[in-house]
Amino acid sequence: ATTLADVALPAELSAQAAMGKTIFEGVCAPCHGRNAAGTPGVAPPLVHQLYRPSHHADSAIVRAARNGVQAHHW
Repeated sequence: ATTLADVALPAELSAQAAMGKTIFEGVCAPCHGRNAAGTPGVAPPLVHQLYRPSHHADSAIVRAARNGVQAHHW
């Protein structure tokens, strides 16, 4: 499948990161794609410089995760 970002995972994940990956795959990946690389026409990548803490306030990220948002970057 086509993605919107290149994502490279580390060779090994900590126990906490592995748990987060499992949760992400069940809840977020159906829209945001494998490894958060995005799905064209569906949802943006979450691993992108636009989502660094300096670009959006923490509260905006929380609201987007809770409520969704209308696409404005993609």
